[in-house]
Amino acid sequence: MQNFSAHSVLIVEDVWPLALTYQAIAKRLGCKVTVAETAQAALGCLERQSFACALLDLGLPDMHGFDLMAQLLDIQPDCSVIVVTADDALETAVQATHAGAADFLQKPIDPDRLHITLRNTLAAYQLKTQLAELDAQAPSEFAGFIGKSKPMRALYQMIQTVASSRAPVMITGESGTGKELAAKAVHDLSPRAGKPFVAINCAAIAKDLIESEFFGHVKGAYTGAH
Repeated sequence: MQNFSAHSVLIVEDVWPLALTYQAIAKRLGCKVTVAETAQAALGCLERQSFACALLDLGLPDMHGFDLMAQLLDIQPDCSVIVVTADDALETAVQATHAGAADFLQKPIDPDRLHITLRNTLAAYQLKTQLAELDAQAPSEFAGFIGKSKPMRALYQMIQTVASSRAPVMITGESGTGKELAAKAVHDLSPRAGKPFVAINCAAIAKDLIESEFFGHVKGAYTGAH
């Protein structure tokens, strides 16, 4: 069973017995739990502490839940919001989703359903956080390349893989895409890094002279071969 002890949950519910029930279920998952009975109290908590998830009742005494959710997501955009309401209208669920809610629960809430919803929401938040950390750690510069997008990281991995091989490598691509830079990266990361790297524009050499340019020639091999 996953442990979410590193994450905090904010419960915004003005009916105290319900708040205690939600709190008990969240604590069963190992979370740190904060309970707020009003929107203003919830906003104060959001200013002082970061939350992975907020269980938000729409029927609050001092502010409509959707208005609070807008402010909540403005303060903590990464917080996952689970909307709770006694309203069974489909429009409310659709509005909650469009407003940025991660999930929607209708009162009275089955405890098992709430447990599963909380667990899944926290697991998704945890995965999102881990991916963000990995992305932040990814190198933004690699052997002369700049960038850390997914395709660029795949390119870096491929260069590192082929660099250790003695097999010939063919690099293809349109003009200006960095073929020579990739070739230099392969060379610099290979066991041959201490040896010369020579880049040659073969298209600029006449086909009859390319062998001599590469391997040299004897005097008189062709006109002007001194």
